[in-house]
Amino acid sequence: MRIWSLLLAFALSVALFWLFAWGVAAPAAALSTIHHVAPGGNCGGATPCYATLQAAINAAVAGNEVRVAQGVYVAVTTRQHTLGGSLQTITQAVFINKGLTVRGGYTITGWTTPQPASYPTVIDPQGQGRGVVIVSPNPVTLEGMTIVNGYAEGGGGGLYADGSAVVIRDCYIMSSTDGLMLWNNHATLINTVIAANAMTGPAVITRTGLAVRGGEVQAWHTTLAGNGGVGLWVQNLGESPAYVAMTNTIVAGHQVGLRVVGNIENHPIVRLVATLWANIQQTDIPVDVQIINSRDYIGSPDFMGAGDYRLTATSPARNRGSYSPVRYDIISVRRDPLPDLGAYEFDDPESIRQVFFPLVMRKAMSVKANY
Repeated sequence: MRIWSLLLAFALSVALFWLFAWGVAAPAAALSTIHHVAPGGNCGGATPCYATLQAAINAAVAGNEVRVAQGVYVAVTTRQHTLGGSLQTITQAVFINKGLTVRGGYTITGWTTPQPASYPTVIDPQGQGRGVVIVSPNPVTLEGMTIVNGYAEGGGGGLYADGSAVVIRDCYIMSSTDGLMLWNNHATLINTVIAANAMTGPAVITRTGLAVRGGEVQAWHTTLAGNGGVGLWVQNLGESPAYVAMTNTIVAGHQVGLRVVGNIENHPIVRLVATLWANIQQTDIPVDVQIINSRDYIGSPDFMGAGDYRLTATSPARNRGSYSPVRYDIISVRRDPLPDLGAYEFDDPESIRQVFFPLVMRKAMSVKANY
């Protein structure tokens, strides 16, 4: 009898354990890890659905994904937060303080595959604050977004990332007081256009496309164009040196292409591979600071037109790139084995890929790589 009692007690305890586990897991499983955003809160039946990006971000938890439909998102929020080492009152359209993936380019009837080139997702604070602020202790990915008309007196009018691990891919940062501020981050930029960031502002002295203060930045296929004062500004953060490595870059249309601030005892490290320069002054670097650069080219990039940073057939940026793990450009054009510089790849049926790659190899490579 005692054995049967023990067996019954064991069976009941197992049953209670599974019941308890199911009761805890069931509500968790019901929580969605994908949050949808669409103008007016109309997500075509997809749930959960939000009308603003910030509402979706506030509802998400670390590790979730926010998918954003085509449209222009203008709502801004204001809060107290520390940026650049000081407590400030900051205003922005998007504030991210947790590890998330935020992707644009969806439609309310197509939430599976983003197509930002066809269905642009635009963050536009209309000059009322920054476009995006990222202050997350966990990794953040921002992909397929266009950020315009950001305003800030303290840098990073388009996007300001502070002390975060960030990946910015297939994004445009344009028409703001200045473009992108990376303050002591571990950042990766892929197919990024930072351009025309010279919007007027009373307290803005020097316009900058990409500013790096401390931290580490690795960038592939970046177009820095027409940002007024400085295209790329690299500077130490106190005793912490900045490390910047950029491959296949266009730096054009600035007073100064690259400015480095540092000293021989503790200087920034800047490595540039395959860069096209077209600025009034290409570099402004202290005599006791060196950059490591190779495969520099001088000449106009021959963009398609004003505000259109695609390459023309005559562009000297064509087929000048170094090896790149980035297989597609910012609008999903397949890159050649010898890629173009900048965020765009010239789509030429007579390209090296078309002429020399066998058909079977092209078919095998037609599946888009993850990186």
